[in-house]
Amino acid sequence: MATKLIALFGPNGYVGQQFSSYLHSRGYVYHSINRKMCDCLDKDKVYETLLNVKPDFVINCAGYTGKPNVDACEEDKEATYEGNVNIPMNLGQACRDLSIPWGHVSSGCIYNGYEKDFTEDDKPNFSFDNPPCSYYSGTKAEAELKMLEEFEECYIWRLRIPFNEYPNHRNYLQKLLKYEILLSLPNSVSNTDDFVKSCMELYEKNAEYGIYNVVNTGSISAKQVISMFKEKYTNGLDKDFRFIEDAEEFYETVGTKALRSNCILSNQKLLDSGVQIRNVFDAIRDSIDKWPPL
Repeated sequence: MATKLIALFGPNGYVGQQFSSYLHSRGYVYHSINRKMCDCLDKDKVYETLLNVKPDFVINCAGYTGKPNVDACEEDKEATYEGNVNIPMNLGQACRDLSIPWGHVSSGCIYNGYEKDFTEDDKPNFSFDNPPCSYYSGTKAEAELKMLEEFEECYIWRLRIPFNEYPNHRNYLQKLLKYEILLSLPNSVSNTDDFVKSCMELYEKNAEYGIYNVVNTGSISAKQVISMFKEKYTNGLDKDFRFIEDAEEFYETVGTKALRSNCILSNQKLLDSGVQIRNVFDAIRDSIDKWPPL
């Protein structure tokens, strides 16, 4: 039974709910803090909340991803910047002033291209400093840069294209099943259960602070995922999918407002820390096996 107190910001979001379930199952004493309980855009409110709660560790899952997808971030840039830059900076400053270590859920969608498997040491190439990029990715990269400059006792956990076995509009698998025209390039992805477990293991192991690419080992394409679905549900997936393997052609065909990140991240730093995480094909297959009947 864990005895340390965790303060969880953003508990109602897609990833925040995963953290909440994990903390509950592991016996942590944790305090969920939603936007009604604390306006994280108000520095004084954040400081006051942490002063009252007195947590041993803070987890930040709050942020702005846009609904139904990152295209919405192009239309509401103010909310995107506030959620992805201002909120983590306010939390980080309060944690630093109160000497509380913390972890921040970031994004691996700050790289683009296949010249290499990107590591934590690589400068983001899909960012405001290295355009073009989506506005969402730009804010996530800027937050990381600011955090590295100001905070020492902080984990930056990079999530990428989340999925699990439960249908949800944020779930990568449901997104693929929803559309007929799919961009099919190899990408790193993160099973949400594996992601949360790995993040907390880093904390539990007292791993070195800093950035970690928390992705399943390997990469997978949309075409491969759909093929796995068809193997499992031979009579339930009769949609004719069109797979496009050129990003520019996809943007022109579908008419997306935001550019998409397509890349492969190395998780070697995570593995070297002693945290084990599943191969991407094993994780995807497990989620498909548990998926509700089509």
